[in-house]
Amino acid sequence: MAARFLGTPSFVLHFRCMRHLTFNLTDLQSFSTKSYPITVHKIEQVEGFTREVAQDLVKHIPELRRKGMCVALYDEEGRRILVAPLDPVQ
Repeated sequence: MAARFLGTPSFVLHFRCMRHLTFNLTDLQSFSTKSYPITVHKIEQVEGFTREVAQDLVKHIPELRRKGMCVALYDEEGRRILVAPLDPVQ
């Protein structure tokens, strides 16, 4: 079965077991907090993780609402791969 995927993007996603990523709270322009490391075992976990962090931040620190803040997730090379806004897009 692996030979069918060899050399394709689905092979990389299927067999890569852990990714070391970082996330922070940012307004994507001038404000950014310290980055925090996370490890995910499946790439599918990433979107759920950022959404949960965003919801928890607003729940515990309601002052962050309506400030244009996001949870940003970065790959191993520091490239932003996902952004989850703390508030719904208006």
